Amino acid sequence: MRHSPSVARYRRKLVVALVTVGAALFVGCSGEPADEQDSMTEDTAHWDALRDELIANQGEYLLREDLVDSLPTDVEFVRYLDPDEWAEVHAQCLRDQGFHVEVTLDGGLLFNLPEDQQKALHEAAYRCDVQYPVHPRFRQRLSIEQIALLYEYYVDTLKPCLEAEGYEIEQPPSLETFAATLYEDSSWHPYNSV
Repeated sequence: MRHSPSVARYRRKLVVALVTVGAALFVGCSGEPADEQDSMTEDTAHWDALRDELIANQGEYLLREDLVDSLPTDVEFVRYLDPDEWAEVHAQCLRDQGFHVEVTLDGGLLFNLPEDQQKALHEAAYRCDVQYPVHPRFRQRLSIEQIALLYEYYVDTLKPCLEAEGYEIEQPPSLETFAATLYEDSSWHPYNSV
């Protein structure tokens, strides 16, 4: 069984954001003037607050959708991940909790477990998300200019490429509709038709 569709959509949008936005640079703390150290402390507090908000939203979703009976309270943040290490770190985290997990070639996770273990898997995945979240800077919303570039790539490059491979791809919405629905489950993506 592959990861849930909502996780797959999140991962797809995460990759999109990475391609469009690019990676941020890390700044070392040693030897920095006091005002730069204060700025870095504020940035850390900002990112930590966003992390906590994202984790809280995820927990609410898991409870609301009855995917877990309760959220674990005995787990703590360990470190932020870069997106390219997410699959390996989370696979090992899940293995450490007793689940057989494989990392797929496209950076996803593959599970093979009975239906009665689904809630336990969601709880274990939540633990891994608390311990090893992808840094919130990679989950920032795209600007309209970035969305337009992404749309152009999807429509002018990816869609024709997939059609040349024999896939029938759904007609894209207008740029305005694409931008308005980008962060919704119903958002248009050429791979949705594959």
